[in-house]
Amino acid sequence: MPLIRGYVDEDFIPQKGENMKAAELEVHNLRVTFTPKGRKVQAVRGVTFNIKPNERVAIVGESGCGKSQMARALVQLIPSHAGKIEEGKVLYDGVNLLSLTEKEMRRYRGREIGMIFQDARASLSPLITVGDQIVEAYMDHHPLATKKEAKSRALELLELVQIEDPLRSFGQYPHELSGGMCQRVMIALALAPDPKLLIADEPTTALDVTIQAQILDLLKRIQEQFGMSILFITHDFSLLSGFCHRALVMYAGEIVEEANIQELFKNPKHPYTKALLRSIPRLDLPKSSPLEVIEGNPPDLSKPIPGCPFQPRCKFKTLQCASFSPPMINRVACWLYDPRFKDKYELFTSS
Repeated sequence: MPLIRGYVDEDFIPQKGENMKAAELEVHNLRVTFTPKGRKVQAVRGVTFNIKPNERVAIVGESGCGKSQMARALVQLIPSHAGKIEEGKVLYDGVNLLSLTEKEMRRYRGREIGMIFQDARASLSPLITVGDQIVEAYMDHHPLATKKEAKSRALELLELVQIEDPLRSFGQYPHELSGGMCQRVMIALALAPDPKLLIADEPTTALDVTIQAQILDLLKRIQEQFGMSILFITHDFSLLSGFCHRALVMYAGEIVEEANIQELFKNPKHPYTKALLRSIPRLDLPKSSPLEVIEGNPPDLSKPIPGCPFQPRCKFKTLQCASFSPPMINRVACWLYDPRFKDKYELFTSS
């Protein structure tokens, strides 16, 4: 797509890879708690994972499993009056972000790590035009830039995210744009400081399937063009195929399975992952095939969970599952994959 001649300073446009090499993120034993009405709720319970440079990784799980709170904790956006990061390390290119002061964290939040929040229309200020919001985000992280340079960057980003009329949209307010256009503006806003890692928290929520596909294609194209990494958070397994390289399945504040996308769809291992995939309509099955329903409810995270958090809802649970929390064995947290449960493991995989 050609750039807008006369409005974009071509010497100022970053080329592929110019915004530095994508960073590596390592998360170790992250724990986040909240205290609503005096109760201590363990929203994130010992999450450990990593994102390699130029990789697209998904965190997937049902609503309320702790995905969004985990993502906010990575950049210290847990409100101090409501919650607390109890434990863990978040290493960004070797720097522990959780050890930084708020002033030090501002050098990383936005500039190094961009974030797309849920519900784009609610995340944008209704009192400022979308163009000025992008200009403000850019100048906040590039204080030496002139207003003209910032506007050029904003127009380029609006064109990059495939806004049809960037000049017109620059001067519009969020309520004048459709949901899909607001989501594109949010992506442009997150890209304004040239981050090396982009956290996309349910970026396709409330959008129809056609717009969802366009947004995912746009994120993939931008990620490949600028060489950044993406952490993609969703509850919808159907969005992962063709977009992410690897997925982490989250349940009750824990990672219960990790696999590359092809492996996850072809051979899911954890009973929760299998149940989730069976609840999705598939074109390769007869129309009469019923969708699976996961019976029961997620555990109360304000109370201790002595064993596997999924065992009350699991068809393959054993006495061991109710008493002891399963370790990660072969990238899945399930006692059925322990060598001592060989017979049950074979029964499970053949089902």
